[in-house]
Amino acid sequence: MFDALLHVSGRLYAQEPVRRWKFIARSLLYGRSQQAWLRYLSERPWMRRLVVLRPELLERLHRPYQCRAFNRWGRLEALRAHYETCEQIGWLPLCERAARGHMLLARIDALFEQPARLELHYDTRFGKEGEWALSLTQGSRRCYTMVLGFRQHGLGRSLHIGCLQGPDGSGGREQVRALTRAMHGLRPRDLLLEAARELASCSECTHLELVSDAQHIYRSLRKRRRFAFAYDEFAREHGATPTATRCWSISLRRARLPLEQVHARKRAATARRRALLDDLREQIRQACAVPAAAQ
Repeated sequence: MFDALLHVSGRLYAQEPVRRWKFIARSLLYGRSQQAWLRYLSERPWMRRLVVLRPELLERLHRPYQCRAFNRWGRLEALRAHYETCEQIGWLPLCERAARGHMLLARIDALFEQPARLELHYDTRFGKEGEWALSLTQGSRRCYTMVLGFRQHGLGRSLHIGCLQGPDGSGGREQVRALTRAMHGLRPRDLLLEAARELASCSECTHLELVSDAQHIYRSLRKRRRFAFAYDEFAREHGATPTATRCWSISLRRARLPLEQVHARKRAATARRRALLDDLREQIRQACAVPAAAQ
């Protein structure tokens, strides 16, 4: 194993000897679980292509991942579940497109200043929370990001939300408010949730799973830090129920009140908001169908 680690680390950190030896030391510390992960990567040609694009996959087990409660074997199971699900549903081309850059899922053109884009990509800043970042951007500014990864369960699969984060820097709150007004009262984080619901439906998931405040990876002893988003409050707001893993389960279908039962003063805005979401879902379905058809 040591010779293999020397070879891998040499390619991963050719110009960074300190990080190279840290990688070797951690890999030896994680022993059998790291061997199992490296074997998983090496035995699948499509995973080897991903490693070329994202070499940090090699050290995925070395840090907390997705849920605070996961040990090294839990992390290994979560990683395998994500990529095996992608293989089962024909989304390996989508994996590669997201690894190469920002994959456009949908455009929202009916905004006051400039169109917004919903994109699927990989972001090293969110690598501990999941495999994909689903971002709402406007121009060159990121407004909101949701981090996703598939999970396998005894009765089916789910799409796990490991992180929700708003914009960086000054003016972020004003940006969110402006986008909410432009989207007829739909908050960016709620739009991302509806987008995640559609991705889960396209991939034949049974439900969405949302990390809880207690199980977020930044509650772990190694990575403890403060985060602003209230996951438990967001979960209850959307009718989520607790899971056996102390996270939250969110239904894929949100009940809609018939438009004629909506208050007359809110009816026009509600209709526009629903039309925006219907168009968003259709664009996501089309974007997800392309990789499967092209495989």
